[in-house]
Amino acid sequence: METCECTNSCQSHEECTNSGNSHTCACPSCYTGPTCSEKINSCACNNPCKPAGLCKDTSLGTAVCKCDCIGYEECVIDTITEREECRCPSCMYSREGERGCLNRVTNKCDCNSCYGDQEVCVDNDDPQGNVQCKIGNPSSGHAFTVVFEENDTEKSFKEIPLEIYFSSAVWNDGDRTVRVSTPGLPFNHYCFVNETVIVKAKTVYRFPLERCLMQNGTGLEHLAIRITELNNRSISVYGINKDRWTADGFLALPDEKAGTEFQTSSYTPAHIATQFAIVTLYDDTEITMTLADDNNLPSPYNKKGSVYTTKLNAFDTFQVQARCDGIPSFRECRLDLTGLGYPIYGKSRDHLIEQILPRDRWGTDFAIVSVPHRVVGDLLQIMAVNGESTICHFYRKFGNQQQEPEIPEKLSLPLEGGTIGS
Repeated sequence: METCECTNSCQSHEECTNSGNSHTCACPSCYTGPTCSEKINSCACNNPCKPAGLCKDTSLGTAVCKCDCIGYEECVIDTITEREECRCPSCMYSREGERGCLNRVTNKCDCNSCYGDQEVCVDNDDPQGNVQCKIGNPSSGHAFTVVFEENDTEKSFKEIPLEIYFSSAVWNDGDRTVRVSTPGLPFNHYCFVNETVIVKAKTVYRFPLERCLMQNGTGLEHLAIRITELNNRSISVYGINKDRWTADGFLALPDEKAGTEFQTSSYTPAHIATQFAIVTLYDDTEITMTLADDNNLPSPYNKKGSVYTTKLNAFDTFQVQARCDGIPSFRECRLDLTGLGYPIYGKSRDHLIEQILPRDRWGTDFAIVSVPHRVVGDLLQIMAVNGESTICHFYRKFGNQQQEPEIPEKLSLPLEGGTIGS
């Protein structure tokens, strides 16, 4: 028989009442349960907060303290326990014994930027140190879109792959996570690529590509190749377009260098073809090409001076050729692109490929280096952009010694789009 006298089951100070063969305990405030052994954790019974007015009862029946944040502290509420806590926002912290998050994180690039031209930010392992701003590659970025022009003179060496190389823009700045994809192709296309690789610090990664991703002839294709660093960290990208007897490399430019107006000039004489290619980044991009010579576009746009307009979608690629089998190669082609286009690649018999900057990014001062031991000489070609006469000054420099060039010291380009080859 469980009676008050027999079991004494109620805790001290609790009133026990017999009820037949059992008993009940009348619990005082702040206690509950069959034997009054469970303490109630409400603000009225168990206030953990100082000052007490910050206490609040949760839907779970527990007492928690409301935020009493100061300075830059932010109130964070746990969605499960409903507990509140003052925390420092990202990029701020409190020193030991302090409150208010009054100190800024100085050693992480996520919290600081390098503002100098061509500078790349590198984290500092010292929590009290500052980020390191290092000179990076002006062509570095985290997103690139490239196209491989036709380079298949023999039409028989299909086993030679195209190649893309990438590495960190700063040599000792940690690993990179890089995705290579072909966003213009369906996933079931035999040339489709969607692969992610880890590029270790202080290494260069070689990524081979099938030759089916090379442009062929004149016209529209969807062979854009997208290279993206998934953590938005800077990389440099270099492409190799090679065949059995000819090869050339090009330094890829990041998407942020894209523009709307371009001008390109092919070197002459060309023995097989001259060409350029376009890759677009956005849908409904209207492309207008003003062609300076005969070309392989469909009639009537294949004649000198033709203006050809077409509309491309994101990651479309368009190549224009001037074959040399009875068709004169064009020396200069000016493109006026409405919408956001993309840099153009120009190629001659030597397969001299480059990704061209838009006209508004051209400059006035250049340094060039000749190819060592080249027995046929080097060709220098200059194009003017503005509508006024352009005066060009030339000199050679060997170490600290300046030498007059063999070409005239001054040349004048009287017209916009004019070219001089020497």
